[in-house]
Amino acid sequence: MKQIKMDGLNYLVGKRKTITQTILKNIEKIGGFILLPTSLNDLASMDDDKKLRKSYQKIDFCVTDGMPLVWYFNLRSLFKRKMPFAERIYGPDLMKDILKSSNKDTIHFFYGSSKKTLFELEKNLKNLFPNTKIAKMISPPFRKLSLLEEAKFIVKVRKSRADVLWIGLSSPKQVVLAARWSNFLPNTKIFCVGAAFDFLSKRQAIAPRTVQNLGLEWLFRLIADPLRLWKRYLVLIPKFILKRIYSFFFN
Repeated sequence: MKQIKMDGLNYLVGKRKTITQTILKNIEKIGGFILLPTSLNDLASMDDDKKLRKSYQKIDFCVTDGMPLVWYFNLRSLFKRKMPFAERIYGPDLMKDILKSSNKDTIHFFYGSSKKTLFELEKNLKNLFPNTKIAKMISPPFRKLSLLEEAKFIVKVRKSRADVLWIGLSSPKQVVLAARWSNFLPNTKIFCVGAAFDFLSKRQAIAPRTVQNLGLEWLFRLIADPLRLWKRYLVLIPKFILKRIYSFFFN
């Protein structure tokens, strides 16, 4: 495993098992951090937004969630001897790995998604990992929060003495929230895992592994939820890719 800096982000690149062990060791240490399973949506979102980029630069660890990132780092490894080959660190898989292997005294707090999703998520997690300590699960309003509302949620996290805060919101919203909340939760490990709550609650279908490995999960998700995801996959990300291709050949 190796830490690689790219576009102001710190990536953990290597095998899934090694990266999971590194993260588990950091959970045991004093002090907090922010971790994001990173995709092209994240890179595209922060590309032209300086304010948003500042939030992303507060992330301590990025891992290769998107297959294009895996392919990119593996292409680089072909030309650099000391560059490790990357494996996909899929958000839902990472969440299961951490819950399965973390210290039994580690306290987990879950924030995001709907009440129905959290109900099913808690039930499934207790079946899979019966020794996991769950402090609380909160479904926030599906709108912008007031400062007072955010303060109340932060107080709840602090009072729970949670070691790990799992945020299950879409990016970049979850990153902005994590960057802001980390100022008030200096010893909390914050994981931004996007749709992992929906997948692990089984309220949303996960793309088959073959589809994921081919880099076509985006198409699977777009077909499943076109109204919410069309702009991300048909406008934002293609625009970002074309911009990078143009910059590579003409700058």
